[in-house]
Amino acid sequence: MVYFDPPYGIRYKSNFQPFTNKRNVDTSDKDEDLTTEPEMIKAFRDTWELGIHSYLTYIRDRLLLARNLLHDEGSIFLQINDNNLHLVKAVMDEVFGYNNCVNIIPFKKRASFLSRFGKGLFELFDYIIWYAKDIDKVKVNPLYVPSNKEEQLRGEFRFYQDKNGIRNLTEEDIQNPNLDLSKVFRTHSASKKSKEPKYTEPIKIDNKVLSPPTGHEWKADPTGMERLKELNRLVGNSPTRPYKIFYTDFPYQILNNLWDDTLAEQFPIYAVQTDELPIQRCMLLTSMPGNLVLDITCGSGTTAYVAEQWGRRWMTCDTSRVAITLAKQRLMSANFDFYELAYPNEGVGSGFKYKSAKRLKLEILANKL
Repeated sequence: MVYFDPPYGIRYKSNFQPFTNKRNVDTSDKDEDLTTEPEMIKAFRDTWELGIHSYLTYIRDRLLLARNLLHDEGSIFLQINDNNLHLVKAVMDEVFGYNNCVNIIPFKKRASFLSRFGKGLFELFDYIIWYAKDIDKVKVNPLYVPSNKEEQLRGEFRFYQDKNGIRNLTEEDIQNPNLDLSKVFRTHSASKKSKEPKYTEPIKIDNKVLSPPTGHEWKADPTGMERLKELNRLVGNSPTRPYKIFYTDFPYQILNNLWDDTLAEQFPIYAVQTDELPIQRCMLLTSMPGNLVLDITCGSGTTAYVAEQWGRRWMTCDTSRVAITLAKQRLMSANFDFYELAYPNEGVGSGFKYKSAKRLKLEILANKL
């Protein structure tokens, strides 16, 4: 995979850090606030001959190189704000092809600035544009995050079951920190489509007789459906959704493309340093231990740091000697967690032993798995 965090625009003073010991980037015109690196002045000053066109050429040249370097299963992530999001997206369409756009991911940053005109709403999000080299071959690993309790309880998980029967959740329940989540449930289908339906026998639940819809069959055989009844997993008030899924069956949800749980780096060593979490997610989504990760704008070395932490090989580069110096220092002084390998004899490429969680599903309960 490639992670590309270019300057968000062509404002010279806001895009890089002039000295290793000075994190704030001054917007004044004092000589002492200017870098002594001529290549940086040439690359980033706001008097580029063709303005935004020069900036987009800079982006396109690097995207073309990244595309040539990528594996057919590979992905590229480009980080940007909303000022040039639409323009950069158009360039990525040109280089990678419109159909190879996987997602645009808004991710939350700590700082809240008004728009560049000093008016309008505060800006809480930057964006990551995700493209595959080939959408038909791209490697994607599904990631899970803990469920948002209040969001789920205000959504589908709206029933509560206790010794007095079943009732709807109330706002008081949702606000109750001691709510027994093992008694909160939502309903789901207990049937599946079938060309030749086999398990179609009606079942009686709560004095109601239910049958699968036309062209469907139960997801379990008669013995399994009877076992679900004994486990109090079926409810008779919905002919199409009689199966109970309790909140504690799997209190996780698959990661979506709105990352509102991220923040800016809390203790930055570089002026425009990105938090580790967004890069970590991109890396875990699209690569495996032992794979190669490239960051063509090193900055403080966050991508290399995350890659090292998660067992990926990495390369990074930058036009700024300040950035390279800070990245070297960060990586050489870092402490990393250790992980158990899934298959120690096969090395890092076999993957790690990851955090696991139990998930109760209809098929598991019906078949005593």
